[in-house]
Amino acid sequence: MIPGSHFVEGKTVIIFDEIQECANARSSIKPFSEDGRFDIIATGSLLGIKGYNKKKSKGVPIGFERIVYMKPMDFEEFLWAKGISEDVVQYLRECYKNKTPVSDATHQAMLRYFKEYICVGGLPYIVDQFITTNDMNVVWQDQHDIIEEYRDDFGKHLDENENEEIDLTLLARINRVFESIPAQLAKENKKFVFSVIEKKGRSENYLPAIQWLCDFGIINLCHNLNNITEPIEGNKIDNDISLIEVKATTGNTKSAKTVLKNSQYGVNMCYKLSENNIGVAENIIMIPYYMTFLL
Repeated sequence: MIPGSHFVEGKTVIIFDEIQECANARSSIKPFSEDGRFDIIATGSLLGIKGYNKKKSKGVPIGFERIVYMKPMDFEEFLWAKGISEDVVQYLRECYKNKTPVSDATHQAMLRYFKEYICVGGLPYIVDQFITTNDMNVVWQDQHDIIEEYRDDFGKHLDENENEEIDLTLLARINRVFESIPAQLAKENKKFVFSVIEKKGRSENYLPAIQWLCDFGIINLCHNLNNITEPIEGNKIDNDISLIEVKATTGNTKSAKTVLKNSQYGVNMCYKLSENNIGVAENIIMIPYYMTFLL
């Protein structure tokens, strides 16, 4: 507790950081909530929330907490961090809404900022370092340090099994999957290939590791569709489906124009992403990369 500080009813917020590290801390939220005098904010690992390390947990206060998943900053938030005014962001929104080109000066500036965002990422600390130092060498070193911290964290939540050998095997596979991600993304065919991880690698051996990294919040899964009408057809709103064009050279993916012309797909609009300014050609809308946060 900070010397000289005191609690004021209705005005004090108590913050529990890394709450999953203390077995009883999360269960203590209930009496705080029932007491009602102070607000509570708890931060912690996704794995702590999703049920890993159950042996350390003393129970979850069901009905007494609201879970908010905090994701990295998107490009709009990155612009805020750089001090870009809300008027500029609103101008981009209006251009997107009306499908009118952005002024050349703004377009070129946004392309530059977006390339910075791609290199820097959306972790608030890294973004702050970039804004403060404007030095990519500092950013890359900090990114490297965070990746190493991720690796250190992998083993903290692997005590679910009584058999330590099982945990160590899973940890090794998690690290192999994690290390293979750059090579997987560098391939022309983006399909996840288990043989890239190890010779004769099999899905049944590595799917638990992939799911673990997904639960950890490090990776996002992107599934292929055998039929474009499912599950899209079941989830579409007001019979309106839009397509985002993704190039493929394997011949397995139908071109955007083919999909648009075929009524069986129920796709009415295609968004084509590029470095070009906004443009419309029939039912294909071309938008610059930096406007993806508006989709």
